[in-house]
Amino acid sequence: MGRTDSIIQKTLRRNFRDCTVLTVAHRLFTVIDSDLLIVMESGQIIEYGPPYLLVLQAMGNASEVA
Repeated sequence: MGRTDSIIQKTLRRNFRDCTVLTVAHRLFTVIDSDLLIVMESGQIIEYGPPYLLVLQAMGNASEVA
């Protein structure tokens, strides 16, 4: 993770932990500690759930982001 990414993630975790935060990301490590992950393809939701569960699914699209 880059320095800027690290600073942003720490700020979000510290200052917005009781808020709803929408993060658009192409890297799984950016959102892996989120409560809910929504995977979209061609503007459609194709998967959603806790990130760790989506990654554990063998055919999960979230695992392809890693």
